[in-house]
Amino acid sequence: MRLSIAIRHLQLKQFRQLIAISEKGSISRAAEELSISQPALSRSIRGIEKDLSVKLINRGPQGAELTEFGETLVNYGKIIEYNNTLRKDVE
Repeated sequence: MRLSIAIRHLQLKQFRQLIAISEKGSISRAAEELSISQPALSRSIRGIEKDLSVKLINRGPQGAELTEFGETLVNYGKIIEYNNTLRKDVE
């Protein structure tokens, strides 16, 4: 599956997970904010990475740092979130 097509199949929930990791700098802190377990969040991110065939996060003892592609998806996710907010305001 081409990358651009695969990105379109991501769910809003998955974008929110990446945004939380970006903002918290840690998978465990992001999981806490999202009210899910750390292993569940890690599995979700690994699934996205597998589906897209790209690495989104560099994991290390100091926390999680998004790759360039991960940052791009976070920015894309923020645009989607903003558009959803605007849509709700109009309704």
